[in-house]
Amino acid sequence: MAESKFRLESFSSEDLPDGLQVVKESPEGTKILAYVENGRITRYEAEDSSGNPRSVFLMKQSAPAVSASLDLPFSGIWDWVCVLDDVMPYCVHDSSGPKFFPPA
Repeated sequence: MAESKFRLESFSSEDLPDGLQVVKESPEGTKILAYVENGRITRYEAEDSSGNPRSVFLMKQSAPAVSASLDLPFSGIWDWVCVLDDVMPYCVHDSSGPKFFPPA
């Protein structure tokens, strides 16, 4: 049995066109998608490798990382977009800065 672990990756939303865009795909085939309006991400979605919807959760880091083993950058409105990929979280961080602004 392969060992599962918490996965952290980055993507850049800098030049994403408007519409629904795949921002990252996990090794297991789970896709994290962003809906872009006027150059800003207004929502995230996720789907498994068969196209079935997956729940997305957003994480905000409120203080610098305490553990050197999980060094999370300290940045924008939402730091991480995560989905449960099988049983382990798969999370991505927008390296171009905070561009996720949910509609008011």
